[in-house]
Amino acid sequence: MKRNSLLLAALVSALSFSVSAQELDYTEGAVSQVTAIQITQGHQDEYLAYLRKEWKPSQEALKKAGIIADYSVYSTTPRTPNDPDLYLMVTYANMAALDKLDERADPVTAKFTGGRTKESKGVSDRNAYRKILGTETVRELKVK
Repeated sequence: MKRNSLLLAALVSALSFSVSAQELDYTEGAVSQVTAIQITQGHQDEYLAYLRKEWKPSQEALKKAGIIADYSVYSTTPRTPNDPDLYLMVTYANMAALDKLDERADPVTAKFTGGRTKESKGVSDRNAYRKILGTETVRELKVK
């Protein structure tokens, strides 16, 4: 019985070594959150002014503080009435960068947004002419 236990332990050890020694075909890269925005017709200039005056300075401050790696805005041509007009993308170094994000980001962005209360009012005001269709988190896989 003791011998069978030793053989089983050796087999499990060998199998776990071969799995851990196996090389993956990729490495995990940066993580991005992509938000799809639909703007009510006639309000694109108004929304882009908000992005320039408030969103971009906040993102720049977060980037300077090392909280985000990068950010960008993409325009798109909606294929249907339910599709977005813009994508906002914020990129983080890795998935761990999302841990306690608000705790770290709020003090950095407060001077641009006026804090949570003022920011909530701004969100409400912008919701009159834009709709957030959703946010997706994607991770880059660097294929070797």
